[in-house]
Amino acid sequence: MEMHEMDIENGNHEARPLLNPTCTRSVDEESLYLKPQCCRFDRVCLKIVLSFIISVIILPPLMYGAYALLPFDVPVMPDVTTRLVYTLRCGVFASFPIVLGVIIQGISRLCTSYFDPFKPKVREVTIHQRFVKQGTFLFVLYIFNLAVLATYLPQDYLKLIPLLICLFVISQLIYWLSFAVGRPFRSFGYGMTFMPLVCMLACNLFFIFIVDPHKMVFLGKETNSEAKVKSSG
Repeated sequence: MEMHEMDIENGNHEARPLLNPTCTRSVDEESLYLKPQCCRFDRVCLKIVLSFIISVIILPPLMYGAYALLPFDVPVMPDVTTRLVYTLRCGVFASFPIVLGVIIQGISRLCTSYFDPFKPKVREVTIHQRFVKQGTFLFVLYIFNLAVLATYLPQDYLKLIPLLICLFVISQLIYWLSFAVGRPFRSFGYGMTFMPLVCMLACNLFFIFIVDPHKMVFLGKETNSEAKVKSSG
């Protein structure tokens, strides 16, 4: 079966086959050709999963050791307002990797003369740009869940707030440096940030709906009528 085309320059008809037999491959040939790539893909996925599992295993003893061994105490914070202010002030330190990433991104743009957004992207600029974008997204979720968690934690466990902030900074720096090492090691730094975020979200939902559901909205002191209702009940 042939398909006729008009040659624009010579004005002649050319006869070209609609189905080129030289470009066709059998199913067996394609499977043999793709087999090394699939094996390579499996190895990369295995390294990514192992790096993530290692970060999950290391995280609990790391937090417990820091909580038990680091010699510092947090101030007494009896009310919600004081805890929120303390969490937001500690959250300033968590923005250090993101601000540093913005600075390095600007320097890389100057070094590579990457000013036109319509030009092809440079790898050095793309790496820092991706880190800043993902870091900002995780920073918002992390600080928001940490602020909610601070309103429910007892006074003895408020030491976790600065420890979780330090963990976020270290894990983000590891995630950023892993861009130079390779993609399989990137999941280690990402897991060190993502797993505490999931744990904080689970604790917040547990406190909101199970432990203190009546205090989900109202945070003030109990009135005399409410105290009488509880005592009578």
